Amino acid sequence: MGRQHGAFLHFTAEAKPKGVALQETIWFNAVLMDLKTYFTALNMEQRDEFAGRCDTSRGHIQNVMYGQRPCSPELAAAIERESKGAVTRCELRPKDWLQIWPELERRTKPRTTDKAGA
Repeated sequence: MGRQHGAFLHFTAEAKPKGVALQETIWFNAVLMDLKTYFTALNMEQRDEFAGRCDTSRGHIQNVMYGQRPCSPELAAAIERESKGAVTRCELRPKDWLQIWPELERRTKPRTTDKAGA
């Protein structure tokens, strides 16, 4: 598996994800955590504060993270903002994020290293 370095993951040839091109090593901007990983890393007081900043309850976030309730676009944006991007809107709404936030398409497209035109 890769090692985390801030907002980046570093993969060696032995541990690269399937389908990822590799020269020697690859550095790419990665989503740090899913909602469950992020939220459960907080203590109860921090969870309540985080939920409050997202204008919802701890229970509702838990329902979202376990798939019992959908994540509204407003909550997805608040979670991304309050987690400082560790959990993204795209991750919280994988089926329709592009229709809701078309401006994010450029931000989320994978980078290519086409050297033919260079």
